[in-house]
Amino acid sequence: MNQPDALGDITPGWMYLETFIPAWWTFERYRFYQSIGAALFVYGVGHSAGWQRFFNSAVVQYFGKISYAIYLMHGPVMHTVGYTIERWAYGLTGVEGWWMNAGFVLGFCFAVPSVVWVAE
Repeated sequence: MNQPDALGDITPGWMYLETFIPAWWTFERYRFYQSIGAALFVYGVGHSAGWQRFFNSAVVQYFGKISYAIYLMHGPVMHTVGYTIERWAYGLTGVEGWWMNAGFVLGFCFAVPSVVWVAE
């Protein structure tokens, strides 16, 4: 379901696959295999009881209902409070080695609920 956005024509493996992209597919060639992958994913989910159970669960349905609000609000929230949370988290953990990951997770634990709360 993916392909390099750029330089796919010189990336090992993708060089070969690029030869199968039809000549009429001139707009954003990297989206060719993404489109096929998306269609196969939807087809697979439509024929898998396990995936259907997952996508019909209450949590996933809730996030589906507020997904557009999350899309609209993630930018403003991150620019108003998210970067402040990030600085605070990295101030506690530092940015050296593994501690940078810990700072990211700590900031994530506060920033993501903030976005969801505002989107709600």
